[in-house]
Amino acid sequence: MDLDTLRTSGPAMASLLQSLSTNESDFDGLIFGQYEDTQSSIVHDDAPDETSELRTARITSFVSFSSICSFYNAAGQVQGEKLARLVVGRAQTVLGWFVSRRAVWLTPSLRDRAVCEALPSCLERLQAQSKGRPMLFGLMSAGADRAGATHSFQQKMFQVISTPAGAAAQQGATAWSSKGIRLSPIRLDVSNLGTSKQTRSYEPLTPVAALPPVQLQASQAMPPGERRRPQESAVQEGRLEQTASSGQQQLESMKGICSALLAQIDRVGSQLSGKEEEVLELRSKLDKMP
Repeated sequence: MDLDTLRTSGPAMASLLQSLSTNESDFDGLIFGQYEDTQSSIVHDDAPDETSELRTARITSFVSFSSICSFYNAAGQVQGEKLARLVVGRAQTVLGWFVSRRAVWLTPSLRDRAVCEALPSCLERLQAQSKGRPMLFGLMSAGADRAGATHSFQQKMFQVISTPAGAAAQQGATAWSSKGIRLSPIRLDVSNLGTSKQTRSYEPLTPVAALPPVQLQASQAMPPGERRRPQESAVQEGRLEQTASSGQQQLESMKGICSALLAQIDRVGSQLSGKEEEVLELRSKLDKMP
C-alpha cells in the first residue's frame, strides 16, 4: 500500500536546513519517524457505507552524517554492519534515507537507485515495523549566490515502491523506475505549530486567551432571582470593611517606609556634597603649590 500523505514539523525541517547550510560538501543521512494508518467512513442513506484507509508517514527528525557513503559503498551496496550501528537501539523507526548534493539537479543517480533497491530488505531485518511499508528517499540540494549573500534550498521526496517484473516500464514519466523498484515523487507537507491535527501546511497560529474559570463555593452560589438575606448581607459588608481596613494599614506602613528612605537619601546626598567641597578645596591648594 502506497503512502497517501507525508508530513513533518517545522523544527525538523529547520534542523535539516541547518545541516544543508553548514555542510559545504555532499553528505547523506537517515530519516526517522513513524507510520500512521487511519480509516474513515462515509455513511449514505441510500447506498452502502464507504470505508477508506489513509496511510501517512510522519517525519520526526533528519539525522545527518558528515559525508556520503555512510552505510553503503561507492557501488551502492548496503553494508549491514554500518547500517546496524546506526539503526539498532533507536527509539524511532527509520523511514528511509536522503542525500544532499551541492547545486545539482534533483535527479536520482544510479547509486541512489541501487541503495534504494537494497535498503528496504535490510531495514526489515533490523526493525520489524518496516515490513510492507514504503521506504522514503529524499534528494536535497543547497547553493549560495552573490558571494554568499543569498542561499537556495531545494528538496524532493520519493517513496520507494517495489514493482513486479515488467511493471516498471508501464509507469508514467513522473516516476523513476529501476528493475525492481519505482521512485514515486510525494509531496512533503511541513506543518506549523497551529492546531493539534495539523491537517494543513503552515497553519497560522490562532491563540485564544480564555478567562480563568471562577469557581464559586456552595455557600456563595444562589439560584437565579433569589436575594440574599439581610443577615448574610451584613456579614458580607463586615468582611469588606475588614479587608479595606487591612489594606489601609498596609498603605500607611508603606508610606512610613518610603518617608524614611527619602530622609536617608537626603542625608547621604548632603554628606556627599560636603565631601565634594573638601575635594575641591584640596585641589585648589595643590594648584597653588609651587
